[in-house]
Amino acid sequence: KKAFYSDEEDESCEEDETPLTSTVKHGDNKSSSGMMMIGGAGSSNAATVVDSEDPYLDEDHKLLLDSSLPLLKSRNAGVVLAVCSLHYYCGVSSIKIRSSMGKALVRIHRDRREIQYVVLTSIKMLVNECPSAFTPFLNDFFVKAMDPSFTRMIKLDILTSLALEP
Repeated sequence: KKAFYSDEEDESCEEDETPLTSTVKHGDNKSSSGMMMIGGAGSSNAATVVDSEDPYLDEDHKLLLDSSLPLLKSRNAGVVLAVCSLHYYCGVSSIKIRSSMGKALVRIHRDRREIQYVVLTSIKMLVNECPSAFTPFLNDFFVKAMDPSFTRMIKLDILTSLALEP
C-alpha cells in the first residue's frame, strides 16, 4: 500500500467499510457512542450566548460560531484576527463575545510593528461599534516613546474614540 500522503494513486479497489459513528449534537457534549468529547462544540461558554441571542440561526452557523471562540486564545495573530472578523461579520453582537474579542485583540497587539498596525486598525474599527469591550484596556493604548508615528496616530484615535463615547 502507498503512504497516506503519497502523490501516486493507490490502485486497490478496497474501501474502508467502517462508518464514522461519532456525530456531535449541538449543545450536547457527548458523541453517539456515549463518551464525553473533550473540546466539543458544547464545551464553549458562549454556546448559550449564541443560542439565547438569536434562536433563528442555523445549527451549522451556531456550530461554527461556538467552535471558533476557543481560537481566540491562539498565539497566532492571524488566527485571532480571522475569528474576530468572523464574529464581527457573521456572528451575533453580544457584549460577552465582543469583550472576549477585545481581550484577545489587545493581547496580540503587542507583537511586531506590522502585526501591531493591522491589529490596531481592527481595534479602531471595533471601538466605534462596541467601546465597552476596550475600556478596561485603556493603559494599553497609551503612546510610548518608542512607538512609530503610524502606531501613535492609531492609538490616539482609539483613545479619543474611547474618551468621547458615553
